[in-house]
Amino acid sequence: MSGRRGIGVKAEDLLKALATRAHERIVRERADAIPDEKDRSRIAAQIAVGALRYYMLRFTRNRVIAFDLEDAIAFEGETGPYLQYAAVRSTNIFNKLGAREGFSREGIDARIDAASFGALEPEDALEHWQIVREMARLDEIIEQAAASLEMSLLARYVFSVAQRFSAFYHRYPILHETDPGRRTLRIALHEIFLRFMDRSFELMGLPLPERM
Repeated sequence: MSGRRGIGVKAEDLLKALATRAHERIVRERADAIPDEKDRSRIAAQIAVGALRYYMLRFTRNRVIAFDLEDAIAFEGETGPYLQYAAVRSTNIFNKLGAREGFSREGIDARIDAASFGALEPEDALEHWQIVREMARLDEIIEQAAASLEMSLLARYVFSVAQRFSAFYHRYPILHETDPGRRTLRIALHEIFLRFMDRSFELMGLPLPERM
């Protein structure tokens, strides 16, 4: 597209193309988990919006963007779908805990209050604390993004946190943790991460699908 040459692309057409790609992937990889066609179409549309908005936000204002449709819709790398999947995955952990043990997020604040880094060995405690400290920088990053009018600061920060939390999630799973203190702490961190992502998504205009 080129404004000077009068060549444009309609946002509606671009979103439809992204949604088509997302729908194809859902059918190919998640057909059994998402059998209803209406659900597939709705989730595909949410993924498309997330893909487009994050792609546009991640670049600085003065940069010429060469939009790559396949790159934008990818579930791996610095993309909106990657962020959406990271949040959906944490939600799924709570869903599994609910199905197995009757866990509910309604009383999660009490678990957060009860969580203690003292339940961990010093080396593990440091890694857990670093995750919390990084998420606590959200307000600072928001102020920087607003002051500089650079939403890319926020977009790339959220991606870095999601990427870091993904590695943390694999290293310290909840479902197989038997120690009550460690499990409580990790449940608290997952809740804090979900709240972090909810707020970040609201600021960036990214929808959060219920499944992916």
